[in-house]
Amino acid sequence: MPETIETWAIIVAAGEGRRLGAGRPKAFVGFRGRVLLAPAIELVEDHAAVAGVVVVVPDGWEEPATVLAEELAAGKVRAAVAGGATRARSVAAGLAEVPDGAGVVLVHDAARPLASPELVTRVLAGLAGGADGAIPVVPVPDTIKRVRGGEVVETLDRGELCAVQTPQAFLA
Repeated sequence: MPETIETWAIIVAAGEGRRLGAGRPKAFVGFRGRVLLAPAIELVEDHAAVAGVVVVVPDGWEEPATVLAEELAAGKVRAAVAGGATRARSVAAGLAEVPDGAGVVLVHDAARPLASPELVTRVLAGLAGGADGAIPVVPVPDTIKRVRGGEVVETLDRGELCAVQTPQAFLA
């Protein structure tokens, strides 16, 4: 992958946060004295490889996301758009704002505020070897059961399982 390919980031932050019971979208819930969305913006904003950022938030929350980006001096945030009913539709809404000339898209969830700059670098480096996409995975430490009709029918081999996280990157 040539180093001159333009990389754009999409921050998916359109979750409603119903399980949190906070009365506001998950991305705008407090985390370490700020809102959950702030570390995600800073993570991709500060990465040298990222040329532009699109933030995807619940409908009606575009203005607060824009204000937050301005407060963070996040000059790479080019748009805050409303997400869809599913994560896939929210990513699609973000992709619609990414310029046609972008060669790589990095997708990150606001709900993962502890991701490191090194992780972003490693994910993007995964594309350098000729892969079309790269995702971080971690082993599953828990025992996983397959259940049908309220009955355990199988114990899955956790040695064959992993959990997929973000940031994720792919060739546009």
